[in-house]
Amino acid sequence: MSDKQHKEFIVASIDNIRKAHNENYLSVFAGAGISANSNLPKWDDLISELKKLLYGDSAKSEDYLILAEKFYNQFGENFYYQTLKTFIPDDAKTNDLHLEIVRLNIKNLITTNWDNLFEQAINEEGRFFNIIKSDMDIGSSTGFAKFIKMHGSLDKNNIVFKEQDYLEYSKNFPLIENYIKGVFSTDTVILLGYSLSDQNVKQIISWVNSCSKNIKPIYFIKPSKEFDRIEFEFYKNKNIHILYLGELYIEKLNSKGKIKKFLQEISKKDQSKPINELVLNNEQIQKIDHILMYFDSSTLDEKIISSRNGTLQEQFLKCFLIFENRLDDENLPELYLAYKNISDNAFRYREYQIWFLSEFNKYWGFTSNEINDDNDSKWEEKLLKLPFTVRDRLRDITKLESYMDKQLISIYHSLMQIEKSYLYWKNGGFFYDNGNNLDKALEILHNFDRLRIGNCLIIPRFEDHRIFYIKALECYWCEASIIFLRNEQEQFKIDKRILSYTIRYFKTKELQVDILMKYFQALQKNLLFETNQEFLQQIFRNICYGFKKYGAYTTRNSIWFNNFLVLTSHCRLTQETFDKILEEFNKKIQEKIVSYIQYEHFDYFITHQSKNKVLRFQNCLETVLSFLNLFVEKKNGGYDNEARGFFLKILKLVSEIDEKYKDQILEFIDQIHQQVCIIDNNEPELSEEINDEIQMSNTFIPFIEQFYFSSNKRLRKMIKEKLTHILQYKEKYRQTQSSKKYCHLLSVLIEKLKD
Repeated sequence: MSDKQHKEFIVASIDNIRKAHNENYLSVFAGAGISANSNLPKWDDLISELKKLLYGDSAKSEDYLILAEKFYNQFGENFYYQTLKTFIPDDAKTNDLHLEIVRLNIKNLITTNWDNLFEQAINEEGRFFNIIKSDMDIGSSTGFAKFIKMHGSLDKNNIVFKEQDYLEYSKNFPLIENYIKGVFSTDTVILLGYSLSDQNVKQIISWVNSCSKNIKPIYFIKPSKEFDRIEFEFYKNKNIHILYLGELYIEKLNSKGKIKKFLQEISKKDQSKPINELVLNNEQIQKIDHILMYFDSSTLDEKIISSRNGTLQEQFLKCFLIFENRLDDENLPELYLAYKNISDNAFRYREYQIWFLSEFNKYWGFTSNEINDDNDSKWEEKLLKLPFTVRDRLRDITKLESYMDKQLISIYHSLMQIEKSYLYWKNGGFFYDNGNNLDKALEILHNFDRLRIGNCLIIPRFEDHRIFYIKALECYWCEASIIFLRNEQEQFKIDKRILSYTIRYFKTKELQVDILMKYFQALQKNLLFETNQEFLQQIFRNICYGFKKYGAYTTRNSIWFNNFLVLTSHCRLTQETFDKILEEFNKKIQEKIVSYIQYEHFDYFITHQSKNKVLRFQNCLETVLSFLNLFVEKKNGGYDNEARGFFLKILKLVSEIDEKYKDQILEFIDQIHQQVCIIDNNEPELSEEINDEIQMSNTFIPFIEQFYFSSNKRLRKMIKEKLTHILQYKEKYRQTQSSKKYCHLLSVLIEKLKD
C-alpha cells in the first residue's frame, strides 16, 4: 500500500467509523496515553518509578509485569496501592480528550486506565453511562452505554497490573472478559492512547485472534508517526488497521490536537438521515392520515389484524392503530402492557427510537389507574441513554409539552387577531388580514399532526392535548364567519380535513355554542356551507361502522356521530347525501344503538336541513316507522316521548305517503291496540313506569292523526277503515274490550279524520 492509498484508506475508515457511531455500534478502548495529557504517568514512566523504589538507581532491565509483581511481594498490598495512588492521584483533572470521547456517547467506552478521569468527564458532561469496575457491576447494568474499567479501578483496589493479575484475569473478571470479547464480534472498535508494545494491546490482540474471523475492523490510532507499510501489513493480518493520522492532518498539530480533530470528524452527523426522521415514512404517514381523516375503522381493523406478527416497528404501529381505533377507553391496561413489551424488546435489540417513543407513550397516554407500575422516570435521563443521532431526532419529543404550550400561545394570538377582524365586520366596520393568522394556525396544526402520526404518539387524549386542536380549528371557523359577514351570498367550502378534525376533536356542546352560535348565530337562516358530498357520505358510513355501543353512554364514536349531525345540519346537501345519512341513521335505530341524545341531534339536523328547499324528505318516513316499530315491540329503550317531540315534526315534512307503506302503517296501528293498556278507574295503571293513557292520547293518537293527513287519499281511507274496524269489533282487541275510556278516545280520533 502506497502513502496515497493509505490516505484514501484513512478517509474511508473514518467514514466507516462515523457510520458505526451514527448507528450505535462503535466502541472505544482508551489507554494511558489519554490520561497522560492530564500529567499522569504513561506506562513506561510508571514502571520506571516503581523500578527506582525497588532497586534504587541501579539500572536493571526486567519484564514490566514481573517487576510489578516483585514490587507487590516486596512491599505488600497496602504500600503497593498507596504508591500507585501517589502517582495517580484522585485530584487529577480531565483533559480535552476525555471530554471529547465522552461527548461521543458511544455504545461502549472501555479503558485499561485505573484513574477516575473518565468518571469526572462523564459527570462534567452530564452523560448517562453504566459505570462498571467489577463483574458485580456488569451484572446489574441496564444495557445502554457502558463505561468499563476492564482492568479495575484504584478506588476498588482491584487493578490488573502484575503478571499474576493477567494470568488470572479470566478467573477474576469472567463477565467483563466475555462481554468485551462479544464487543469485537458486534462493534467497530477503536484503540486510542496505546502503543503497539503495550501489554494491554497484546492482551486485546490475543482476544481478537480467539474470536470469530468475521469480526468487524479494529482501528489502532497513531497520531504522530508516519506511515509504515511493513508495520501496517503486519498488524492488518491480525485484523488491526493502523490509522497514521500524521498522513491525513499535515497541519502543525501535536498528537493531542490530531486525536481531537479525529474524534470531531467521527462525531459529525450522518447527513444521509435527516435530524427530524420519523418512525414512519411519508407514504405510511399519508395512508394513516387518510384513514383517520375518513374515520375508516374497518381499514384500521384490517391493518391491526395483518400486523399481528410483524417487526418491532409494525408492533409499535399496531399499538398506535389500536389506540386510534378504540371504541372508548376500554382495554387500556392491556395496551399499556403491549407498550411495555415493545419497550423491553426494543431495549434488547437496540431499537432506541422505538424504545424511547414507546416509553413516551407509556408516560403520556395513560392515567395512574390504568397502569400497574411506576413510570415517573425523568425524560431527560431517558434521552441521555440514547446515541446522540437518535437523541437529536427525538429531542423535540422530550420537549413536546413545552412545545405545545408555546405553539398554543401562538394559536391564541392568531385567534385574537382573527376575532378582532370578526368584531369589526360584525359591527359594520372593515378589517382583514388576508387569512395570514388562519394559515399560521393551520400550519402549526398540520406540522404537529405529522409529528404525531409519524412517531405513532397516542395523543391527543386528555383535555390539555385536545385544546391544541380545537383552538386552531376555532381560528378556521372564525375566519369562515368573516367571509359570510363580508358577503352572505358567498359560498364557503369547508376543507375536508377541517371538517374531519372538527368532528373528531370538539365536544358537541362546544361545537354548537362556541362555534356555531358564537360566530354564526346571526346567519343561521342563510348558513349553508359547501363541502365534498362523497366525503360526507364516506365519513358518516365509517362513523356509523364504529358506533357500536348504546348511545346513552358517551363514547368517542357517539360524540363523532352527534358532531356529524350537528355540523352537516349547516352543509348544503344533495338529495343523494341526505338520503344516505337517513339510511345510516335508520340502520342505527334498527340496531337499537340510538338514544335520546342522537334523536335530539337528528331533530337538529332535520330542522336545519328543512330550510334546504331542494331536498325531498320522503325517506324520513323510514326512520319514523323504525322508531315506532321498536316502541310497539318494547325495544326502543323507553324514549317514546321523543317520538312526540321530533318525529311528529319529521313526519310533517313527508309530502305524501302512498300505499307502499300501508302494511307497515296498518300493522303499527293494529299493534298499538294490543300493547297499550288503559283502565277505566281514576288511577291509570302504570306499566313499566309508563303511563299508557298519557302515551295513547299524547303520542300515538297524534301520530295516527299525522299519518292520516300525510297519506294520499287511498291510504287515508285504509287508515280510517282500520280504526273503524277496531272500534266496531272491539271484543277482538284487548284495549277496546276492557276500556270505555279508550273507545271514547278512538271515537274522537275517527271523528277528526275527515278530508
